[in-house]
Amino acid sequence: MGVAVRTIQELEGLESGWRELFAKSGSNNPFESWDWTIRWVTSFARDGDLLVLADYDGATITAIAPLRLTGGTLSFLGDPMFADYAGILCLPGMEQAATAMLARTLQNQSWRRIDLAPVRAIEPFSQALASFFSAGKHHGVQEIICGNPRIDTGGSFQQYYSAPSKKKLRQEIRTTQNNLDRLGTWRYVTASSGPEAHRIFGALTQFHTRRQAGKVGTSIFDDSESTEFFRRLLDSPSTEFKIHLSGIELNGTLVSAAYSISCGDSFYYWIPSFDQTIPRVSLGKLHLKCLVEECFSEPYQWFDFMGGDESYKYQWSDSNYDLLRFVAHRSAIAATVYRQRSLWRQRLKDAKDRSRSLQWLWHKISKA
Repeated sequence: MGVAVRTIQELEGLESGWRELFAKSGSNNPFESWDWTIRWVTSFARDGDLLVLADYDGATITAIAPLRLTGGTLSFLGDPMFADYAGILCLPGMEQAATAMLARTLQNQSWRRIDLAPVRAIEPFSQALASFFSAGKHHGVQEIICGNPRIDTGGSFQQYYSAPSKKKLRQEIRTTQNNLDRLGTWRYVTASSGPEAHRIFGALTQFHTRRQAGKVGTSIFDDSESTEFFRRLLDSPSTEFKIHLSGIELNGTLVSAAYSISCGDSFYYWIPSFDQTIPRVSLGKLHLKCLVEECFSEPYQWFDFMGGDESYKYQWSDSNYDLLRFVAHRSAIAATVYRQRSLWRQRLKDAKDRSRSLQWLWHKISKA
């Protein structure tokens, strides 16, 4: 038996079953948890857009697909600016049943386009989704958005950090430490809540908006509602995930800050930034070294760099997985147009990566 929830009030009725399913599933994805979903929905979603699917075995929820239907497009709940992971939450072994629940919904709902992303390729249900969309139904395609580097933190930090592949990294960090020592006293600080967490968060928002001004795109903290959402997470601790703020302090002033989240066996390095005015230092790398070392000392199996395959992440990572997008169209013509646009986007991206003039133009367009 399945139900489709369309309002926030109806969604609140799923709380106990959702919490139980999240615990039994063994998920390490904080964005599939009840605590994250209800916070995000009550901050950003609207009644009528929601299309949360729940499949039951008797009185027990066996699968949940947190979806929304907006303007004819069916997608996961979430915000691309948040770089969060999306997915279908289900009991182990129930992936095919969860996909069948989605298939029934597609028959009964009025939609033009499906855009399910970003899905981690390491999730068991991603294989079921791939099989469903590759079966030729709804003109579906599977795309790789990007790689997602991570570190296996189940062993010894010293063994990991002393590897020959980390030689250049160690040299950069030693130089940074020496230069900071010449400037005064520095230390690594952490917090999850309270005044210290808010102090680090305040520094992060300043660093991030200033630094993003010189990069492609805009800062997530340019939007006041998003900023307040992240701030409120510090004042309402969750039992299903943990917020982690960290920073590098120089002479009592924060010069680097990061907003991370942990769940189960995984620690997610989420939103970092730093003061760009300090010369001859690699603050981001020193901060990462402190943070990774901390994670090795905790009972985490993975340090996850989240979405984006920037080169600096591969200096640290020892494994990688793909982030996927599943797209489908009811119309064969729309599907053909989408494929052609995707092909041209990739060609333009390749050309941009080879041209400084196009990179400058892309930077200007991204700020519009």
